[in-house]
Amino acid sequence: MKKSNLMMIATLMLFIFASCGEDETAPVPVAEFSYEVDSENPLMVSFTNTSQDAETYSWDFGDGNT
Repeated sequence: MKKSNLMMIATLMLFIFASCGEDETAPVPVAEFSYEVDSENPLMVSFTNTSQDAETYSWDFGDGNT
């Protein structure tokens, strides 16, 4: 009985230590956008997303809409 308990404890300890590893960290997102103003209509601006490792993004132009 003692031998089987010792074996179970050793197996459990091995499992616990084997499952402890370094956590993977996600890459840090880098926000980057370029823009181009329409020469004929300066109120028309085109944006291009060149961000890296970003999953989502939203725009806030200060008018209450995003």
